[in-house]
This record gives sequence, structure tokens and C-alpha cells, in this order.
Amino acid sequence: MSSFNSADYFLGKWSHAWKAAFLMTFLVSCATGKESVLTPKESVVTSAEKNLVLNSLRENYRPYQSLSATFSLKGKVAGGELAYTGNLSSTPEKFYVLLKDLIFLSPFFSLTVTGTEVTQKDFLQDKTEIIPLNDYRWVQVLGKNFPFMFFLPMLQGYPPEEFFLTATEFRSESENSGSFRYKSAWFAAIATVKNGIVEKIQYRDETTGEITVFSFSGNAGKNGRYFPARIVIQKPDASEFIDIRFTSTRILLPTL
Repeated sequence: MSSFNSADYFLGKWSHAWKAAFLMTFLVSCATGKESVLTPKESVVTSAEKNLVLNSLRENYRPYQSLSATFSLKGKVAGGELAYTGNLSSTPEKFYVLLKDLIFLSPFFSLTVTGTEVTQKDFLQDKTEIIPLNDYRWVQVLGKNFPFMFFLPMLQGYPPEEFFLTATEFRSESENSGSFRYKSAWFAAIATVKNGIVEKIQYRDETTGEITVFSFSGNAGKNGRYFPARIVIQKPDASEFIDIRFTSTRILLPTL
């Protein structure tokens, strides 16, 4: 996981017509200001069981040279329905996502993130904006704010790095399975792992107490590297949700 340190992740913003307001729940919403330091309230001793599962995670989510996939996005947010398609690509140097209209397949919005800046293009308004990376802090999903360094790795095919910290508590359930529990002053999260694969992440905002559930499903590719075929983000009562399904996924691993 060292090639994808959370310090390299970034956040974007996006606001234009009402359609884009819906899409903001999937991609990006910016909140600038002084960066907060997330400090776990307690530390725990790393156990042999925890190390076993961590090693399994590192194997299943090992760094890649490149990732590409197409996806469909459907959902229900704030009383409106979402239906889009798109393309996603990622390397250690750059993350890129393109959203397209589901009917005409015309480009709607793109986001490119590098180690220094975020470039977002609104195809409807023919407008491009380049924003310094350091100006980004949060991402909004289903009307809730998440630290973007926590959210982006999921789209890149990695577990959030908070679960790899020494201070993260681990509870073993069976071989290569269990739950990682991370808590800071701002949020708490529980990752459910089965056979070295993250199946679910429950995220709770410590200020509001609201919970959001991220579910992941799919099988590892032929090279043994896992990337979910489906990500579902929803409220506990499923009243609002975003369903992302990936196809034509290609992952190139480093040559030994």
C-alpha cells in the first residue's frame, strides 16, 4: 500500500445545473479551510491475527501500474433518480473519471486528479477549472461530508488507509476474516473483511451520528488482484443509494 499513501489523495468540488447537484453526491464537493488532524482516541497492540488479515489485504489489494474500467451509475438521491455511464482510470500518478449521458453517451463531466492539482471539466458549459490540490478537504456523498482521503481509495480499488494504522482496533472472526474499527474525533468506521476482501464499510459521522454503508462485491481478477464489480453506497434504511457497477475492468500489475 506504500505506493498509495493517503497524503497523495485529493478532493474536488462540482456545482452547476440541478443535474450536477445530484451528481455531486457521487463525485465531489469542496470544503476549504485549515486542514484538521485526525487523532485516534486510543491505541491498541497489534495482534498476530490482525497482521495475518493485513497481509492478506495487502496481497489482494497490491499496488498496480494501471487500472481502467467502464461503469454504470444508478441511484436515488434527494428525491431524484440518477442514471449515468462512464469511464475510470487510475495510475500511481493520476486518477481520472468521465461521466456520460446514458442515452446519447455524450460527455457530461470529467475529473482529473494529480499530486498537485485537480482539473474538472463541465462539458455542458464548456468550462474547465484547475484547482490546487491543497484547497480540497472533503467529499459529499448522500448529503454527508467525508474526508476525501478516506473516500477516494475505494474508487481506486484500495481500502481506506485508516484501517492499516497501528491504532486501528481489530476483532478476529475466523481465518483471514474480521473487522477493523477506526475512530477519530470526526468519524468512526468499521470495515468487515472476509477472506482478505473488504465486503462492507460502515461510516458514522461523530458530529451528527449519521451512518452511511459502503458495500463491495465481486471476485478477484485472473492475476489475483481484487477490484469490486459493484459498489453500493446507501443509508441504513436504503431510502437513498448510489449503485456503481464496473465492467471491462483491466488491471496491470508491476513486472517482477
